[in-house]
Amino acid sequence: MMILRQAARDGIIPAAPPISIPKQESVRHDHDHDQKMTLQILNRSKHSARRRRICTRSWSCWPPGVSCAEASECLGLQRRDIQWHDDGTATLHVRRQFNANTGEMSGPKSEAGKRTLSVPRVMVERLKDHLRDNVAPEAKAPVVPSSIRGSVPLSRTKWGHLWGDSRDAVKSTPLGFRFHDLRHTGLTLFAQEGATLAELMRRGGHADMQVVICYQHSTMTRDRELANRMSDRVKAQLDNKTSESAESSPDTDGHL
Repeated sequence: MMILRQAARDGIIPAAPPISIPKQESVRHDHDHDQKMTLQILNRSKHSARRRRICTRSWSCWPPGVSCAEASECLGLQRRDIQWHDDGTATLHVRRQFNANTGEMSGPKSEAGKRTLSVPRVMVERLKDHLRDNVAPEAKAPVVPSSIRGSVPLSRTKWGHLWGDSRDAVKSTPLGFRFHDLRHTGLTLFAQEGATLAELMRRGGHADMQVVICYQHSTMTRDRELANRMSDRVKAQLDNKTSESAESSPDTDGHL
């Protein structure tokens, strides 16, 4: 379909035919399953990218680092969008996305899409290594280039191939598992760490509260676990007080 659209833009054909592309269903699992599978996919993706000689570490680095970002937002990141702080931490400024249809940069889907994301500590060193080895020094250099230190972002087609190869190499990956499902995993983890609705909306770049409510719903298993722990603690204290009260009370014969 992308080829036909490009042909229409180049004037080769009058217009792209109205082909209906079936929507791919989201495949989501429990938190532990998604997290373990994500790590396996990332490990596979690094080796797959090396075989292909395409910006080897960009693919293995970015999914966990910006797991709350869209693929188009990852491809739209430039070196200037990364801000380093005195304490060694880093933040990403999401300001644009790579439009696969036009091959150009455009603004996020909504104003809420313009946001700043903190880079997880576990990814900071990998990010430094990636920038040093794969990204050109210019401010507008793409963080995920099509070639080592290249000036052009990785195409969505190559991105899709790398993702597909890495995903398929992990046997436990369900059929149809998408890169977007990693975003779901990231926001779910964020919610499980206690993020409010406002914080989830900001990190995910959502303008609609109803979209992020599902991530808070996913924390109910953890909520029940904590409630049961609290119940056990209160029950233990009540039982202890009952036992102490019984020991200090006189027996039925009136003796102390």
